[in-house]
Amino acid sequence: MDLFENHRYYGYKDKKVINGEKKRGELKDGNQLHVQIIVSRKDVTNTIKLSPMNNSRGKNEQHSKKLGQFNRVVFKQCGEDLFDRTFDFDRHLKDRMAYGIFKRMEF
Repeated sequence: MDLFENHRYYGYKDKKVINGEKKRGELKDGNQLHVQIIVSRKDVTNTIKLSPMNNSRGKNEQHSKKLGQFNRVVFKQCGEDLFDRTFDFDRHLKDRMAYGIFKRMEF
């Protein structure tokens, strides 16, 4: 199931609302396309779990076959790359998912 929204509104947590520049509920400017992708918990055979909360990485092959091997990091990275290519989006280094992961891992 996909959910498409073409309009977004300012919420009470938005910086512009907090700073008094905009009011809560005001329509946001520009293209505010928002997409949510909802995936079934199991595959079409109802035997392999597809849950993004599954952290199985294949150390125990039989166990991993039963649970599936959903990798959230790869899923998010593919989504980011696809978005950037599709919309010719020039994402700055500090806005990339990989950069955020690297910063969290810094010593």
